[in-house]
Amino acid sequence: MEKINKTVKLYDTDAYLKEFESVVISCSENEKGQFEAVLEATAFFPEEGGQSCDKGTLNGCEVIKVTINDGVIYHILSEPIDAGTAVCGKIEFAHRYRNMQHHSGEHIVSGLVHKNFGYTNVGFHLGRGDMTMDYDGEFDGEKVEYIEKAANKVIYENIEIIANYPETDSLENIQYRSKIDIKENVRLVTIGEYDICACCAPHVKQTGEIGIIKIVDYYRYKGGTRIHALCGFDAVCDYISKHKDLKSIAEKFSVKTEKVPDAIARIVEENLTLSMKISELTEKNAKLIAASVAETEDIAIIFQDNMSQNEMRAVANSVAEKSCASAVFSGDDKSGYSFIIASEKLKAKKVLDELKAGLVVKGGGSDKMVQGNINAPRKEIEKVLKHTF
Repeated sequence: MEKINKTVKLYDTDAYLKEFESVVISCSENEKGQFEAVLEATAFFPEEGGQSCDKGTLNGCEVIKVTINDGVIYHILSEPIDAGTAVCGKIEFAHRYRNMQHHSGEHIVSGLVHKNFGYTNVGFHLGRGDMTMDYDGEFDGEKVEYIEKAANKVIYENIEIIANYPETDSLENIQYRSKIDIKENVRLVTIGEYDICACCAPHVKQTGEIGIIKIVDYYRYKGGTRIHALCGFDAVCDYISKHKDLKSIAEKFSVKTEKVPDAIARIVEENLTLSMKISELTEKNAKLIAASVAETEDIAIIFQDNMSQNEMRAVANSVAEKSCASAVFSGDDKSGYSFIIASEKLKAKKVLDELKAGLVVKGGGSDKMVQGNINAPRKEIEKVLKHTF
């Protein structure tokens, strides 16, 4: 059969089409050992415009992926279907509808962002677990909250969403958003007075079908802002999960959910106070340990149980002031030791090299201080250090 110039896009006229019949124009094997079937017409939306493709089957065979190239849509299959074969295509509509809700929600958000702040949507990705929108301007919490509330008001108005192909001559008189410069066959998606945008994807009929738009995160990205959002049932599931987590936290703090922020602030303040006290005690303990070590021209070797890295560092620095170098170890012969070696007179890296030459050691640092872990008995460690220095 002859190759097709363009695939008829059934989803253009009916985004809710779940099952369709068509004829295979061609089917060829690709370099991955999969088969690329081209149909006269299809309801499968391909991976295009930042959106993931539809899922479903052709004559019961799973459609692994759907792509488009120069207007021809390719259905990637694990098994071939002969050219000329009549096929029944079935769309996994739950996936399709989720994408429709999210994409329509993105148009509302981007239209409002452009109208209120003048920012342009420069990037869009709709995958199977997340939707991101990239804008060429910066947002703060106040702007994000405003857009989220305004977007959900558009949903509550239940406005009709219209997708059509205006005559090329009339496009000059229409102000619409578009990421690329298209001269003909421009499909516009219009959402009342809130947005007109060139788009190839299926959309819901009414904004009310989106259900809810929730912005779950935003941050600076490539000089602008990336926004993560969820729509419809995805947003509901996200709310359920986060509310469950919030209740769990509230129960642990023995407070009501609305008091969780205050409880966390109190815990943070208490931890800060405790950290300051621990630092003071660590410094005092380090001074006591250092005072118990006699001055020496050799390396001072100190073994202490259950010391933190901060304690070891404080001891090492204090002892290094009255010795050639200080080597502080914490741990035991069975599980090994962590260590810190400090020196103002001798290169600490040299001490580390000597340990590595004779024992199993991992560590690094500067000439003034090194740290790491050593898997060797205390006697062996002391033997290497005393023999060398």
